[in-house]
Amino acid sequence: MTGSGTKENPYIIENFNDLLNISGGSGTYYLLGTDIDINDTSYAAQWSTITINCSHFDGGNHTIKNIKFIKLDIYRSE
Repeated sequence: MTGSGTKENPYIIENFNDLLNISGGSGTYYLLGTDIDINDTSYAAQWSTITINCSHFDGGNHTIKNIKFIKLDIYRSE
């Protein structure tokens, strides 16, 4: 993954492995540099959860296809 993770020079996500390696948390910037289709990866055959931990993610007019997003609300009280 190229870039330095700043607002001016975000990490560029070019493939599924880059997507899996997002771990910067808050204050780290990411930019999707190409379309990614999960069906083109080993995850398509054996689906498992992908945890993406960041607060700044710019899709750059690209798409991530065939992925299911689940938002966990950890601050909800019952």
